[in-house]
Amino acid sequence: MFKRAILTAAAPLALLAAQSEARDLGTLTVTAENDFVANQDRHYTNGLRAAYVTGEVRGTSLERRLGGYGATLRRSFAVAQQIYTPKDYFTDTPDPDDHPYAGYLFAEAGLLAEKNGRFDLFTLELGVVGPAALGEETQNWFHERRNYMLAEGWDHQLPNEVAVNLSYDWKGRPWAEGRMGPLEAEFTPVAGASLGNVAVNARAGGMVRLGSNLRPNFGPARIRPSLTGSGHFSRGVSWFLFAGAEARAVAHDIFLDGSLVQDSASTDKNPLVGDLQAGAVMELGRVQLSWTYVARTERYEAQDDPDGYGGFSVGVKF
Repeated sequence: MFKRAILTAAAPLALLAAQSEARDLGTLTVTAENDFVANQDRHYTNGLRAAYVTGEVRGTSLERRLGGYGATLRRSFAVAQQIYTPKDYFTDTPDPDDHPYAGYLFAEAGLLAEKNGRFDLFTLELGVVGPAALGEETQNWFHERRNYMLAEGWDHQLPNEVAVNLSYDWKGRPWAEGRMGPLEAEFTPVAGASLGNVAVNARAGGMVRLGSNLRPNFGPARIRPSLTGSGHFSRGVSWFLFAGAEARAVAHDIFLDGSLVQDSASTDKNPLVGDLQAGAVMELGRVQLSWTYVARTERYEAQDDPDGYGGFSVGVKF
């Protein structure tokens, strides 16, 4: 009788735990990118992003139309900052052929649609490029605390300009799936495009994943223009290694072309840019950890060698 009483009392708690486990929780992800790991301090030199992806939502009629019939919808919200500098930041008169100084501070609102292993991500960015983005303050604050030399040419950064950009990213269903001994493997295609006064480009590529208990995934959280991740992941225990490549046809890049509406520093960009990336992801229940290294081809004509940087993200489900 005592055992039966214990089981009766525990049943509601077990049901509550099961319902909690079944809920589609929101995810908070913090991402940091820096070129320190490549022994560099130039061009795209630092990025920070905090993002929240909701659990499943019914969506408005427009969101359901964008996501497609039967898709699982989630909303995303983020704030981020990116910092760009020339290769030679020790002079207060930057080389006009070098990469301009620029800071970019922005907010994002997005819609993530998932259906049968396919993902669609629609994103609107609103922010500011220029001194109001606090790129100088952020970089030199960090340099002071690390006893690095300060960047001297921020007086020549791009002027303040309101930034508006729309982006679409697509990750298709796996084109190839298989096993390598006890491990699962897959290849998935990716593509996307951006339109606005910050960036106008089209991109395509693919990603290979190798690991344990692979589940549909947009990949680790990243900051554009890289192979982007959604910030959403499924609960459970899994890990995977990944490698990806992406080519971008670039019509406009404010960080190289300069302002569309004001006189500003600029340099001649390359119209085609490629990224190679590789890294690892570990998912432990409600926590996801990821590390990525990116190698990027020359973005402008006077650039004499490729760039590299690393990215680390931590995601937690609530």
